[in-house]
Amino acid sequence: MKQKRTGNSFKNEKQRYILYALFLIYPFIINQLLFYVNGYRLRFFKTLPVMNDEVSWWSQINALLTTGKPLGYYGYNGTHAPVGTIGAWGIAPLIPYVIFGMVFGWHMFSMTYANILFLSIAGFIFCLLARPDRKQLKWIYGLYACSFITIGFSMTAMSEGLRYAVGIILAGIILYVRDHAPALKEIKIRHIIIYLVILAFLFYAVNLYMIFALAALPIVWFMLKGLPAWARILISFVFTLAYALISYKTTAMYIAPYTVSTIGSLITIAKTQGIYMGLCALFAGMFRNLQSAGIYELVHCDISIVQWFMIIYDVILIWSVIIFIKSIHYKIKMRSEIVFEEVISGNCFLAIFLIAGFLLGYCALYTGQYWTLCRGINTGFLMALLLIAMGDWKEGAEPRNFTFTRLFVVFMTVLGIGTIWTYFAGNTEERNTSIETTASILEEKEVLSGVFDISPENTEWDNTIAHYGEIDNYYMALPDGAGINSLSDEVLNENARYVIYRTREWDEKKEVWEEMLKDSGHELIHEDDLFLVYIKK
Repeated sequence: MKQKRTGNSFKNEKQRYILYALFLIYPFIINQLLFYVNGYRLRFFKTLPVMNDEVSWWSQINALLTTGKPLGYYGYNGTHAPVGTIGAWGIAPLIPYVIFGMVFGWHMFSMTYANILFLSIAGFIFCLLARPDRKQLKWIYGLYACSFITIGFSMTAMSEGLRYAVGIILAGIILYVRDHAPALKEIKIRHIIIYLVILAFLFYAVNLYMIFALAALPIVWFMLKGLPAWARILISFVFTLAYALISYKTTAMYIAPYTVSTIGSLITIAKTQGIYMGLCALFAGMFRNLQSAGIYELVHCDISIVQWFMIIYDVILIWSVIIFIKSIHYKIKMRSEIVFEEVISGNCFLAIFLIAGFLLGYCALYTGQYWTLCRGINTGFLMALLLIAMGDWKEGAEPRNFTFTRLFVVFMTVLGIGTIWTYFAGNTEERNTSIETTASILEEKEVLSGVFDISPENTEWDNTIAHYGEIDNYYMALPDGAGINSLSDEVLNENARYVIYRTREWDEKKEVWEEMLKDSGHELIHEDDLFLVYIKK
């Protein structure tokens, strides 16, 4: 007898995969629409790196593609990686962009195209892993459009697009392993191969972003199906801790001291003063960052994009907790057995775990600074949105689905559309460049190629340019392969062969720096409307 198809099922498998494959163009369509309504028509957008970090990301990837590696040191205040010349984020996040550059070429706008491509592929992979029905798929598309931090950062040259893409895939892996993992005694060779691929991807994810170690807990838990709960919990925690520590050790070797400083100081305290003092420092830093983030100070007449995000973030967390508690109460009321496996395996609990885990973990290991915090915890937020879009897992595990939560996200996004729109428009206006700006950068690059001597035959410090002040996109004109060592203080870097200053910032520094550079043996070798260049003789 032919099974009757429900209203949420697909007509056939072909339709399923066609609708899944729409995600391969969906993020691009959203960005194109944003550019169109901002007055840029339907032409391909061209977004230059703007901020310090964006230019540094672009330049290091450019160096890997043109010279094989940065020939000089990337770093801050004269520091550099113990091994290699890569800057503050290590090699893991650079690899996908290098692959993109090898396939499609690398130009000034490539970071944005790569970010959108990564998100597109990740969304498609999530669908293949989670296998949503038509109703769930509609919510996935809808809630992705409401993730305005995700969309906003995909329009920049930051690496957040890659991190969000990896988070989307990890959310799909969690659901896949939960739904398809056999009991340990039933594991076959194909399961082992799949698990090895998953663990390899998870190891890359943790090296990319240490807080992704949170995803190891549910993944390993579901892999250990058949073991007693206490054994699964113990092994999951030990495995996650081991992954995090190994990741720290491997990445710290190839990272210029900057992003690992907080984590490194915690490990140092634990080694020198004991694990108890290390944990005290961890929790003290976490509560300090939670306070500095101001996540409870959300009532203002003029609500910013960050505050809109945090309001939605907090309400989703609170409502998910309510649903979780009601699911337990429902079980008790119905006098049915509370199955621990069902309770913690439901999308409700997983959403709580990701939203709360990323918030607490980020504040413990990184910072509470507004924008940095929001773009970081948005990773967990996006993963949780996908779980919310998928709704309930098993009947009885969650007596209430996520209808309220889904509608709340949509409602708050629409309600804050004015503020959110200003954010998108600012991103577009700031990064969309004219042909004249791009031509000016390329012209300056040609000029500077005859000023600097950057060569594999030189030492790393001889290929390093120390710069002071703010970086803008004109720093993309520096020679391919040159190391850029950023100095935030007023101490001269004695190791770097070159010192560079933007001409517009020179007047206020000239009186002190001319004498300092002269005393240290530096000589002015180039000056134009954009840069002054000194070389150490």
